[in-house]
Amino acid sequence: EDHPFQYQISTRMRKAPDGTYTREVEGLPVEGDEKLAAVTRFANERYGEGNWEIAHAYGDHHSDRTVLKAAVVPHAVDPDRPLLRTARKLGWDVLDW
Repeated sequence: EDHPFQYQISTRMRKAPDGTYTREVEGLPVEGDEKLAAVTRFANERYGEGNWEIAHAYGDHHSDRTVLKAAVVPHAVDPDRPLLRTARKLGWDVLDW
C-alpha cells in the first residue's frame, strides 16, 4: 500500500480470508513469455498500440529473457548462469547489485 509505484505488473498471490497470502497463484504466473504479454496488454490499453516502447528492462532470471530481448536497453542484474550466458552472448549490460 505504501510503495511509490503507480502500476504493478506481477504474479498475484491468492489471499486467505484473514488477509494473509497463501502459496497459491491467482491467475497466470507473470514469468517468461507471459511477462512480456502482460506488459504489452497493459501498455497497449494505457498508451495505445504502437505508442510505447520498453526503454530499459531489468531481469535476474533466465525466465526474464523474453522481456529483456524486447527492451531497447536490457540489463541483467545479478543474473543466474543461463541469463549470464545470454547477456554475454548478446552484449547486454551485466549489473552487480
